Amino acid sequence: GGVTCACGERVPVREADALARLLLPQARFLVHEGEPALPVPTFFLVADLDEADQDDLSAASGSGAAAAGGRSDTPVALLEELAASEEWEVRAAVAANPACPPELHPTLAVDDDSDVVVALAGNPTLRAAMARTLLQHDDAEVRAAAAAHPALRPSDVAERLASGESDADVLRAMAGRKDLAANVLDALRLRGDSEVRAGVGAHPKANESTLLALAAEDDAEVGRALLQRPRLTIPVLRRLSAGTSPVADEVPAHADYPAFAAAQRRFALQVGGGAALVFALIVAAAWWVG
Repeated sequence: GGVTCACGERVPVREADALARLLLPQARFLVHEGEPALPVPTFFLVADLDEADQDDLSAASGSGAAAAGGRSDTPVALLEELAASEEWEVRAAVAANPACPPELHPTLAVDDDSDVVVALAGNPTLRAAMARTLLQHDDAEVRAAAAAHPALRPSDVAERLASGESDADVLRAMAGRKDLAANVLDALRLRGDSEVRAGVGAHPKANESTLLALAAEDDAEVGRALLQRPRLTIPVLRRLSAGTSPVADEVPAHADYPAFAAAQRRFALQVGGGAALVFALIVAAAWWVG
């Protein structure tokens, strides 16, 4: 089987990779050695392809169109055409493309295939209004992608959390943001699973009360996340080193452990000195009464 070139020569479809793959005419793309080129005029006649070759060309057409949909130098007019493709992979490639015109975003945001909308939610050029819209999407995977988008304000995340967001993936994406306020992080601690709470424990904006609450948990993942922080206060280290803590044996490796150990020794001396004084007063009182 093969295809007849416009020049009249017969070119085998199953040629070596060095030969450019041939795509269906309606796709209008040429892919050479895995790198998609810009659209080119169709110069292959496919009327006499056998069934096997048609299948080969159809598969190549989809991959070539998707590759072109993701290119930064694909013309806007072509992106608009690809955004209406029947193949979801092609539409997803356009949705994720930073070069995709914002005017196409509303259409892609209501695509029937959630993978396309997820791709759009991860587009770095997404505008804040669209990111907020996708944060309210019915599909949790879309909301998770939107929750991590830098165009969102911390207040947008806080509002979504206050509205009752409970999906684990969305909460994890929220916990991974570095711009959240301490009160939002504490709300995530109360609602999230072990991975979310570990993310809160490692967050640079988590406050002392949140860290103390996390340090008291019987959760090794959370405890280790706390120990990854470059600085920990003595009260937090004290809770992590308690006998019931699952990470008590790992606390001595923390950079702040020497200061914590010194404070513990001082405390022990103070307690010991106080106890000795009390004992001496009791003895003296007994002697005086006697």
